[in-house]
Amino acid sequence: MSFLKAIEILSAAEKKIPPATDKIYDKKFKLPGHPIPVSVFQASGTDTGKILVYLFPKWTKADHLAAAFKHKRDYDRIREKWNNLADQAHQDTFGKERTIWDYKVSHVGDEKYPDDVKNKLRKFSTKNSKAAMLSGAHEEAAKLVGRIKVLKEPIAAQKK
Repeated sequence: MSFLKAIEILSAAEKKIPPATDKIYDKKFKLPGHPIPVSVFQASGTDTGKILVYLFPKWTKADHLAAAFKHKRDYDRIREKWNNLADQAHQDTFGKERTIWDYKVSHVGDEKYPDDVKNKLRKFSTKNSKAAMLSGAHEEAAKLVGRIKVLKEPIAAQKK
């Protein structure tokens, strides 16, 4: 397969990949070994892949690998945006370059940054966490396609 053909296939697959912030990923399932229903963000290991196989039963291994690649690429882009914003906020607030020792508040960097900047940093951090989690989960799902039977959907959590 040529490189251009691979890009064409990946582009077609990406059109159907929901972004990390899509509500579909919040759907919860009752899985064996879990006392309560869990979403892909609350599960771990192979269970994350199982949930994605249940959410996307018609997806192939290639579809899940394309999704893993897309979410990893999104993770890299969001991380770069977070770093650029944090660098600028630190320069504006303290008049110097940010170093590793300047990171004081989780997801924000420093409590002295302006509130609007802290809110943007938090949003980037949340999106970044979800993209990273989904990248790994889609890799797990790719391993499970064809190995687990999706005869019926597992017990979906009922929202009341």
